[in-house]
Amino acid sequence: MINYEPSKKEGFKDVILNVWKKGATIEFLADITGLSTKEVEDIVKQNNPTDTTSSKNKKSKISIVTNLILAQDHLYLYNIFYLAFLFISFLQSIGLLFLKYCVQ
Repeated sequence: MINYEPSKKEGFKDVILNVWKKGATIEFLADITGLSTKEVEDIVKQNNPTDTTSSKNKKSKISIVTNLILAQDHLYLYNIFYLAFLFISFLQSIGLLFLKYCVQ
C-alpha cells in the first residue's frame, strides 16, 4: 500500500479557489494559507486561466458600500413618492366628500 499525503498546496486548493471566487486577493490568500504568493497565483491560474490578476474583475469593498448607499437613496425616494401619492389620494377623497355633502 502506498502512503500518499497531499502537499499543503493541494490541501488548500479548494479553499483557495472558493475564497478567490468570493473576491479575495492573492496576497490575502497567501497570508492565510502560509503559501507563497507565487504558489497561490499558480493555483488560481490553473483553474481560472482568464483571471491573471488578483482582483482585476472583482468588486472592491468601496464599490459594494457605494451600491448599498445608492440603493438606500432610491428606496428613500420611492417612499417620498409613495407618501405624496397617499396625500394626493387623501385630498381627493376629502374633495369628493365635500362635493357629496356640501354641494347638494
